[in-house]
Amino acid sequence: MAGQTGKKKQKSLGIFGVMPVVLAMGLTAPLFFGGAFWILVNTGPWCVPLFLSYVALCITPTAYFLSLRAKQEDHFHMGHELFYTEYPGALKKALWKARKKGIPEATLRTLEAYAAQPAKEAPPETPEAARKRRLGLYLFILAGVLLSLLAIFFFLRARTIADTIALAARRAKDYTPLILYVAAGAVLTAGLLCFFRKKLRSWFVTVLLILLFSSWSIYISYTVSRTLVLKDVLLNLGGTALYALIAFGLTAPAKDLRTPAEKQRDYRQLQLDFFELGIISEEDLAFRLNK
Repeated sequence: MAGQTGKKKQKSLGIFGVMPVVLAMGLTAPLFFGGAFWILVNTGPWCVPLFLSYVALCITPTAYFLSLRAKQEDHFHMGHELFYTEYPGALKKALWKARKKGIPEATLRTLEAYAAQPAKEAPPETPEAARKRRLGLYLFILAGVLLSLLAIFFFLRARTIADTIALAARRAKDYTPLILYVAAGAVLTAGLLCFFRKKLRSWFVTVLLILLFSSWSIYISYTVSRTLVLKDVLLNLGGTALYALIAFGLTAPAKDLRTPAEKQRDYRQLQLDFFELGIISEEDLAFRLNK
């Protein structure tokens, strides 16, 4: 009897545990479509960009969990070493978790001993590799300079458009200048990333979307509010196209910009991290650092 009572209790708890999940799944669709309907009805000419932003915001959690699942599958198929080599962010997260739990004293002493050893001399760089590396470095510097100048252009355009809208003194709020300032700051950030030799394609794409959104806002001010002219729309679209050419066209040919010494240093640190996580043994570590 006691066993049957326990089973009934577990079954009851299981049903109550599933109910919040079922309730959340049932409310998701009405909430989503309710928010979308409110935007389409109440936001006037801004409905399309706001609706697209709303949809992107709603699907972001799902996309995040799907990306995590894809990474887990990659981890399973690739193994620890190849996965952490391809995903440095995942390696940093794994190290943080391991250090939070505590690294064994013997492992720490071994790491200190190998870290204190002099690094092996890096192999000489071939003339062709040096030429490609310098070319990539020059392209990144050029992209950083051009994007910084383009950001200044967007800042000046935002100031000019803000003055024009202020002089029009419309009753309805026009957030076009604010969006333009955000777009200019995003372009400047992309330029700074180029100076630091960071090819963050996801951020480059995000900036492009922000610029397209700003072009849409200018188009609304031109067609609906009648505070701007067609020239303002064309200038912003031209600046957006120029950004795409610089951010994607100049940085695409640039591959690995590290010197042989930097590559050697990164390889050495990667092997130490592998040992700290217990992925490789001390014998493997000694062989890889001395080969």
